[in-house]
Amino acid sequence: MATDAARGAMTTRGVRLHTDGLRVEELPVPRPGTHDVLVAVRAAGVGGLEAALATAAAGSPDLPLVIGREAAGVVADTGGAVDDWRIGDRVAVLPDRVCGVCPMCTGGRENLCVSRGLAGIDVDGVLSGFVAVDADRLVPVPHGIGFPVACLVPDAVGAPYHALKRAGVGDGSTVVVVGVGAVGLHAVQLATLAGAEVVAVDPDPQALQRAGVWGAHLVDATATDPVRSVRELTEGGADRVLDAAGDPSALTTAVGCVAPGGRVVLVAGGGGDLRDLDAHTLVTRELEVVGSYGATAQDVGELFDLLEEGRLDLTSSVTHTTDLDGVPEVVRRHQGEGPRAVRTVVTDLS
Repeated sequence: MATDAARGAMTTRGVRLHTDGLRVEELPVPRPGTHDVLVAVRAAGVGGLEAALATAAAGSPDLPLVIGREAAGVVADTGGAVDDWRIGDRVAVLPDRVCGVCPMCTGGRENLCVSRGLAGIDVDGVLSGFVAVDADRLVPVPHGIGFPVACLVPDAVGAPYHALKRAGVGDGSTVVVVGVGAVGLHAVQLATLAGAEVVAVDPDPQALQRAGVWGAHLVDATATDPVRSVRELTEGGADRVLDAAGDPSALTTAVGCVAPGGRVVLVAGGGGDLRDLDAHTLVTRELEVVGSYGATAQDVGELFDLLEEGRLDLTSSVTHTTDLDGVPEVVRRHQGEGPRAVRTVVTDLS
């Protein structure tokens, strides 16, 4: 049965993108389907992807659309076929909506589902007081972990964690992270936790300063030759390089920073053109260039274990907080030249 709050609420507030911009408006509380869970959202993240969507989607026939892909909260109601979740359970919402039956889903690689859709992009997102999601797209949040931190784990932290696993980062390895915004900064922290020596490359002095807190060597991407600086720091190149910036120059820098026999992992979408890479260099240096998308439920569960054990600290990841009414201004800041917050978290969705 629904909680009293969920049962009594006919509407909730949410942030929807219209052709003329974002609006905070009243929305109907969704009814959970047979296999769904209704989640009362306690915290939701806002980042650069929401700003990019708001810029790119003007005039789209698919609007209006609730934005947001990162959320955590409490189970408020369940569908008739759901028996794994109880009202009051603390949960984080995975950002991708998947089919659950394709070979990727059944093989534990649901992040590669052949029919996946991203919340806030392909389907309604989570910047709302209540959201209904498939029961399989939830991960339990341990007690003691606050919702503002928990909402960031499936995406802003899960994506670099998955990428580092794809990279094969371990104790004693050298790792270069190109681009230390939200994803890159968490990659620095996680690679350091894994015992790697880390170099952070970014044009933003504030971003580099944050990476330095986690012990990374710092290279200004606006320097005359950042690749040369990285090679000097790593004595010839890094074992692994993560391109977390997603722009053409970053891809060139990433390939230039890797040592012979090394691996470059592309974790940020919308980056450079692979046709610009020199095939001769890839062959003669035996370089690997691989992609990494999102995170799996297993990845997210492992991160919550690290948080619960006290080995991972994400308290500094939430750099700003706001309420629903402040979301349009936060998105405008991300669209402009404002500070590159690790994440702004909406903590009041009433």
